[in-house]
Amino acid sequence: MAWAAYADVHTPRPLVEALRAAGFDVLTAQEDHPEKLNDRLLLERATALDRVLLSNDSDFFSIAAEWQCTGRDFAGVIILKLDGDYPMVQFVDDIKLILEVEDQQMWLYVVPFASHSAQP
Repeated sequence: MAWAAYADVHTPRPLVEALRAAGFDVLTAQEDHPEKLNDRLLLERATALDRVLLSNDSDFFSIAAEWQCTGRDFAGVIILKLDGDYPMVQFVDDIKLILEVEDQQMWLYVVPFASHSAQP
């Protein structure tokens, strides 16, 4: 079972469209809530919808760490490090690998990092 994703405003529209074209269920925060939500509310909303949050906002590192330390559940976060040197198609392939994980237990408290760089 592939996971559904919830993309925040920091996720480029071409990436959202490429993931959709690859067959993934991606809902954007703007489609779900036209008004802008703060980061914590975005993660709460993604969790309520059982969707992995996609973002290019590194603030989610600290939010996810805090929630992990306090035992608060969340559906998962993929933090993207986007730059002009990494082809969009490679990001799509990387995210597809992450979202195709079938064991949902592997997602609990996991914050994967999709990037060409090993450093966050």
